[in-house]
Amino acid sequence: MSAFVDRARPFVEAGLLTAAEVEVVRLVAPRFGEGNTEALLGLAFAAAAPRLGHVVITLTEARELFEGVARPFADEAGDELPWPKDLTVWHACTLQSMLVGPDRPFVAVPLAAGGFGLATHRRNAEEAHVAELVRARARTPLAAPPRIEALVDALFGADRGSEAARAVRVCSGQSLTIVTGGPGTGKTYSITRLLAALALASPETPPRVRLAAPTGKAAARMGEAIAEGLASLALPEKVRVALGGLRAETVHRAIGLRPDGTARFDEQNPLRADLVVVDEASMIDLALMRALLRAVPASARLVLLGDPDQLASVEAGAVLDDFVHAPELAANRVHFTISRRFGEAPTLAACAHALQTPFASENPTNGAPAQLSLFGDPTPMRGPTTAPPVEDERRHEATALLRGERVAANDPRSDRLTWLGPLRGRDGTLGPEQWHALAAPYANGYLAALRALPENPSETDLAQLLVALDAYRVLAVHRRGPTGVETLQRELESRVLGPLPHDAPSRGRLRHGLPILVVENAPEAHLTNGDVGIALELAGALTCIFPGEARGTVRRVTPARMPAFEGAFAMTVHKSQGSQFREVALVLAGRASPIQTRELVYTAITRAREAVRWVGGAHELDEALRTRTRRRSTLRERLAG
Repeated sequence: MSAFVDRARPFVEAGLLTAAEVEVVRLVAPRFGEGNTEALLGLAFAAAAPRLGHVVITLTEARELFEGVARPFADEAGDELPWPKDLTVWHACTLQSMLVGPDRPFVAVPLAAGGFGLATHRRNAEEAHVAELVRARARTPLAAPPRIEALVDALFGADRGSEAARAVRVCSGQSLTIVTGGPGTGKTYSITRLLAALALASPETPPRVRLAAPTGKAAARMGEAIAEGLASLALPEKVRVALGGLRAETVHRAIGLRPDGTARFDEQNPLRADLVVVDEASMIDLALMRALLRAVPASARLVLLGDPDQLASVEAGAVLDDFVHAPELAANRVHFTISRRFGEAPTLAACAHALQTPFASENPTNGAPAQLSLFGDPTPMRGPTTAPPVEDERRHEATALLRGERVAANDPRSDRLTWLGPLRGRDGTLGPEQWHALAAPYANGYLAALRALPENPSETDLAQLLVALDAYRVLAVHRRGPTGVETLQRELESRVLGPLPHDAPSRGRLRHGLPILVVENAPEAHLTNGDVGIALELAGALTCIFPGEARGTVRRVTPARMPAFEGAFAMTVHKSQGSQFREVALVLAGRASPIQTRELVYTAITRAREAVRWVGGAHELDEALRTRTRRRSTLRERLAG
C-alpha cells in the first residue's frame, strides 16, 4: 500500500485529495485483494467526488473537475500533477477493481450517455433510496379536503386564478408538491393560504403542521413571513389560535438528525404531522433529503419550496434541480413566474429575471422543460458553451444591466445596479475608491446605529441594531485570495470599527461592534450554523446578541458559550443563501474560477431587495454568466424508474 500512498501524495499536497480519502482506500483495499496502484488512485478520486458535490463521476473528467475547484488560483507553469497519461484507460481499469461491485465499497453506475460512472456505495444507496421514496410519494394521491375549491375561492377572491391559488389546489390533493420560483413570486404567500384552507376545512381537528428550512436564518425568515401572512387573513378565532403557535425550525432539528447521520424520526417512527413544508429546498443535499423523506409519514403532505436557479447544496447532489427536471414529477410541480419583491427596483428585477432559467417561455404547460440528462449532455460541464438563443439573449440583457449600459425605462434611477469597476493588477486587488465604496454602507448605516446605541439599551434598541446590520452585506466568491472573505473581512473590520474607541473590551477575536457568523451548530446555546449576531459591550462586559424567536426580541450569549464563529462583514455567496438584505455588494474572484457561475451571480443579486453594487472585470462577469453549475448525478434517470 505504500506505493499507492506515494502515488497519491502529490494530489494530497496540491489539495485535490485529502489524507482521509487516501487513508480510507488504503485501509479497505487489502480486504478485497486490490493492489493496483492506478485503480486505487481512481477510487480515491471517486471517494472525493461528494466533497465537490458530485454523486457519481467518470475519471475521464477528473482533472477538469478537481483541478479547477481545488486549485482555482494555481499557477499553470511548472505546476503539473502526475495524472495518468490516458484517462479513459484509467477509468476502465478502475471499473475493473476488486473494490467495485454491488456489495463492495464502490459501485459502477450506468450512465444515460452510455458506459458507467463511479460512486461510493453510500452515495449510490442514498440516491437510489431518494428516487424510490419520491416515486412512491408522487404516485400516491391524497383526497383533497372537503370544500377546498370554495375555500380557495374565498381566500384568494379576485386572485382565484393566480399561480398561488393553483399551488394551493395542487398541494391539497397530493403527497408531494414542488413549488418553485424566484424571490418574491408568492411561494410563502401561497403556503399561508394552504395552511388556512386546510385548517378551515376541518376546524375541529386542524392539521398538524411542521415548518422547516435548511438553516436557522432561513427558518427564522420563513416563520416571520408565514406569521405575517396569517395575521393578514380574516380567520375564525379557533383557526387563528390553531395556526398562531406555528414555529419554523431547521430541517436537522425537525427530524432529529444526529451527528452520525441517523435521525430520531424515520419510517418506523415518523413525524407526527399532516403537513410538512420545507423552504429553501435548493440547499438540501442528497443525504439530508433522504433523511427528510424517511421522516415524513406517507399520509402527510410534503411541500418543498425553492428556487432552482440558486446555488446547489454545499454537500453532494443537486436534488431540487433533479426534481424540477424529472418529467415524472411534472404533475407534482408548480412554478411561479411573477415576482413582486423588487417593486422599488425594477432594474434589479429585470436583471434577476434575465438570469433565471426560462421555464415559462419554453414550456407553457408549466411543467419541467425538456432537457438532456446531465451525462447525456454533449456540452462541457463548465466554461463557455453554445447557449440556446433565448438563454444567450437573457445573458446579454443581464450583462448590460449589471454594467450600467442600459437602465429599465420605468426606473429613472441608475444606482440600483452599480458597477464599481474592474479589479486591479494581475492578482486582482481592490483600489482605494472600491474599498471606500464597499465600506460606506456599513459606516453610514450599521456604525451610525452602533454609535447611537444608548448606554443602557432596551431590547428594542438591540433588535433595531441587528436590523441595521442586516441592511447590507458584502459577498465574495471564495474564502481565500485577494478578494476572498478573509481579506475583505480584515479590511472592512478595520475601516468600519477602526473609528471606535481603542479601549473597548475584547475577548479573543471578539470585540465591541463586531458582527459574527456562527459556523457550527450549538444546541446548548440555541445557535445554529449560519446565525448572525453582534458582539457588544453591555454593562461593562462583552456579550453577543442574536435575534430572538419573536420579532423585536434578542437572545444573549456569553463569549464563553459561543461556538465557532467568524466575522460577518463579508461572507461567501454560499453562506448568504436563505438571507435577505436591503443592499448587497458582490466582489468577483478576479480570476477564472469554476465556482464563479451564473447561479452564483443570480444568488448574490437575489439576496438584495433594493440595490446591488459589484466589483470585477466585464470579461470576468461574462465568463461567469456563461458558466453553469453542473452536478454529476443519476437521480433523474432513477426517478424514471
